[in-house]
Amino acid sequence: MARKKPGRKKQARKVGTVDFETDPFLAGRYPEPFAGCLYFGPDEFYVVWGDNPQKEIARLLRDQPPCDVYAHNGGKFDFHFLLPHVDKAEAKIIHGRLAVLNCGNAKLIDSMLLIPVGLGKFKKTAIDYNLLEEEVREENREEIINYLIDDCRYLLELVTGFHEKVGKKLTIGAAAMGKVKESGAIIERQGRTHDETFRPFYYGGRVEAIRPGVHAGKFTCIDLNSAYPAAMLLQHPLGKKNTYTGSSRLPALKELGPQFLRVMAKSAGALPWRDERGNLHFPRDGIEREYKCTGWEIKAGLQTKTIEVTDVIRCLTPARTQNFSSFVLNEYGARQAAKREKRGLDELVHKLVLNSGYGKFATNPDKFYRWTLTEPGNAPDTESESEWELYSEGPGVWIWRTPADEAQKERGYYDVACGASITGAVRATLWRALCAVKNPFYCDTDSIICAGPGALEMNETKLGAWKVEQTGDRLAIAGKKLYALESATQSKTASKGARLDSAEIFAIANGKEIIWRNMAPTYSVRNGAHFVERRINRSK
Repeated sequence: MARKKPGRKKQARKVGTVDFETDPFLAGRYPEPFAGCLYFGPDEFYVVWGDNPQKEIARLLRDQPPCDVYAHNGGKFDFHFLLPHVDKAEAKIIHGRLAVLNCGNAKLIDSMLLIPVGLGKFKKTAIDYNLLEEEVREENREEIINYLIDDCRYLLELVTGFHEKVGKKLTIGAAAMGKVKESGAIIERQGRTHDETFRPFYYGGRVEAIRPGVHAGKFTCIDLNSAYPAAMLLQHPLGKKNTYTGSSRLPALKELGPQFLRVMAKSAGALPWRDERGNLHFPRDGIEREYKCTGWEIKAGLQTKTIEVTDVIRCLTPARTQNFSSFVLNEYGARQAAKREKRGLDELVHKLVLNSGYGKFATNPDKFYRWTLTEPGNAPDTESESEWELYSEGPGVWIWRTPADEAQKERGYYDVACGASITGAVRATLWRALCAVKNPFYCDTDSIICAGPGALEMNETKLGAWKVEQTGDRLAIAGKKLYALESATQSKTASKGARLDSAEIFAIANGKEIIWRNMAPTYSVRNGAHFVERRINRSK
């Protein structure tokens, strides 16, 4: 038998980073780049200074051998400047973010998908952004360039550090799922029929402005330590739809958990329910409704005496279950050790992997698309059988999409039943806590603002225990993800979709309308660069 000749070892792709400096953000002004850096290491980097640096950076990218070049939040900022200069070819767009583009042999990747935190959580050089204004930047050129190089250097250190720990994954979800598999958990991909059966039981986190308005007194904000990882320690469904047992009886209380139930019930806040528009509610009115929920939530409702089940339409019980204890305990222990030993990069890796372990299970392939870029006025390759939709017309580039084919979608299914069970267990834990604390005012997935934690187990580091995040004596609740808690020395605020200070949130909670204008433009795949203005009022 002929001996096979040894093949050449595949050459590793270079890894680099890219970044641009622009005019500082100013309401109504679209920032233009004036400097760019392409960085592969301290002995190989390129700095471009002057008008339109993106054109020269694109040329430098095309001169490179095969390489992966990362920009942090590039898909929502830097890559938009490069769009007219990159290859007009297929690309990846994920949740409205330019995820992967091609420029010659260089693959441009948004590192925010793998490392979804600001660079400042790792390392970032401070600078006065006023130095970037056009009239003074030349005299501050050296400081600006050093700042630019530092950003590229720190990002390269961060990206390569993540690669060493989790491999060259595109997203943190994929990285976490890889670690789940390594832990020995069984991952069985299910198909469309399975997904259609169990997706109605999948909901996100519970967010409620329970008592809107302005309040005075003693308030405590408490957080649940690693809520989703703690839920993954429980038993969750494993296997195809046809391995489940159907019944019209309610399981015994001690057996309730990873089941999926359609019930007629009266609820005082324990169960999730979607209205005809798909909005999520947790009714407290005692009206009988049909609910679709997990056994975890039914159990919590029965234990707290906040539901009355009047009829069981269908109960699906999995024949097999598994927990993810090996994954959770390994990652949690490694994170705690890194924290004690002040290994910041390792702590960040384990934190993000740990908290992302559940997310891939509920991936919805119906939202998968193929994307391609063309020159303005050109359509994609007409030899393809796909029907392409013109998604956006930008300066220098048109972006098209077409639904992924069925084979691609089928490969995208994991097991939404497992994801639904994990998220249901977290909501059940939150509901028990809401029933245990003193006077809850607000909740969000794994946190509660209340008048006191009652008999809840409080422990700063224990997995699945609660900890005090902050206390205060003035509280403003203006809506979901819109609140402020103040004391004499500190304040805690939340204002999703706008950057509001504590005084503005108190004003909204008192009934005043606030008009918020973003200083920075939003860069959208569909709408290009535009400024966001919002009228913010207290929720009813």
